[in-house]
Amino acid sequence: MNLKEIQRVIDDWIGKNGGYYSELTNLARLTEELGELARLYARREIPARDLEDVSRHKMQEEMGDIVFALCVLANQAGIDLETSVQDVLNKVKLRDADRH
Repeated sequence: MNLKEIQRVIDDWIGKNGGYYSELTNLARLTEELGELARLYARREIPARDLEDVSRHKMQEEMGDIVFALCVLANQAGIDLETSVQDVLNKVKLRDADRH
């Protein structure tokens, strides 16, 4: 499934389940999800017996939550994430052509 399809599926699901929350609420959700991923990375860096092991599955789940929340914001703003990502890739290719 490509990003355009993912955005459409999310939009359809939200439409059938009460509609979008405010953009500010959805931005807060995205920030919260990013914080949860950051917490997992921090747990990997600080070994302690009382902390649970960070599984690849949990990290995958949090990354999925981030993509979902980002798609929600993009839908609300009328932004095609496929175009956004392609634009960034083009920019990075030009900017970093001689970096590596």
